[in-house]
Amino acid sequence: AFNDLDIELDPHHSIYSAEAQVFTALYEGLFTYDPATLDPVKAACRSYTKSQDGTTYTFYIREDATWSDGTPLLAQDFRDAWLRAISPAEKADYAAFFDVIAGARDFRLGKSADPASVGLSVIADKILQVRLAGRADYFTRLLCHHSFSPLHPSLLATDWRKIFPFPVNGPYKPVSLEKGTLLLAKN
Repeated sequence: AFNDLDIELDPHHSIYSAEAQVFTALYEGLFTYDPATLDPVKAACRSYTKSQDGTTYTFYIREDATWSDGTPLLAQDFRDAWLRAISPAEKADYAAFFDVIAGARDFRLGKSADPASVGLSVIADKILQVRLAGRADYFTRLLCHHSFSPLHPSLLATDWRKIFPFPVNGPYKPVSLEKGTLLLAKN
């Protein structure tokens, strides 16, 4: 229960730690934290490669990764969600976290309006390539943050409360949200 707290289920607009805890149930990013060591471990990502200079990561999404509505989780879902997070119109709370990605800062600040200028490329349905602005050895750790969660395509430009419950890719899915109580079921 969240009492009088107006819970935000959009990972791009959350500010409360209670929401971040719920996100670990609803969303699965490319990486998550190991519960014992807090080191990054693969989640929706089955494997990845890193270029020799450490600036290009290629992520291979698990073949069995799906949304709670049964549709496949795709590289495009990550790309679209991340572009939404850095959209100047979105004003996402953690948008600056994406500045590590080539072109993301200029896109976020409105200096570039071309999504192709951001270092995010869909190589295939289950392959996402990310080009960084510079070497960032902490990148997989950063990907554990909920702002890097994928979003179902139906959530990109709509009021989520109007289509609740909505598709998620985490271990639990939303069932109801009434009077500050969020009910989840196993996904």
